[in-house]
Amino acid sequence: MLFQALALHFGTLSLVQPVLVIELVAALALRRWWLGQALDAAAWWAAVVTTSALGLFLLIVTSTSHQRVGSEQWWPPVLACSGGVVALAVAGRRGSRLRRATCWGSATAVAWALEAAFIKEATRSLTRWGVTSVWHHWPVYAFVGCGVVGLLAEQTALHSGPLRASQSAIVILDPLVSVALGVWIFGDRLSPSWSTGLVAGASLVVMSIGAWRLVAATPEFTGRTSP
Repeated sequence: MLFQALALHFGTLSLVQPVLVIELVAALALRRWWLGQALDAAAWWAAVVTTSALGLFLLIVTSTSHQRVGSEQWWPPVLACSGGVVALAVAGRRGSRLRRATCWGSATAVAWALEAAFIKEATRSLTRWGVTSVWHHWPVYAFVGCGVVGLLAEQTALHSGPLRASQSAIVILDPLVSVALGVWIFGDRLSPSWSTGLVAGASLVVMSIGAWRLVAATPEFTGRTSP
């Protein structure tokens, strides 16, 4: 959380959050070389696709954002995200275990993306007002409240159905919603031209597909290791 806050303070939301998908690749490597679990080749190919698409996105995107964000710029995206979380939570109360896990995982992703935006604003308040005065401003409380909602949604997702369903929803939607919030709230400009923006968007789509395939191709960990 500390390193994420530092990254969000110095970088834009649209660039920092997609990088978090690399945790899937790191977990894959740890499961193979530390825990000794045998993994299918499809998982490694999915990891290559995911990291390559992420690298292309980071290479061609030159994101900038506004230094100040007025309160009027927060209400529409906050209401939209809150409505999305509530709608997904309601949808996740019924249906199959797969549907419930996917809905709650999606709700977690939206909550975490909004939380990242609050973290960025909280770090701005911290540098502007200082440690003693930051508690008199709303971003720090919004960050804590949104974090609690995201944690509850995640725990519900884990208990509602297959881990692959909830994890896929989280790792795919979190970066996409974060990019949208970066543009919506902070005015992130992802590229100087429409052609570069098209390539950046395509790389995000490919990264999402690769992440989904990576989760799907990785077996559940049972505690057993390969001989």
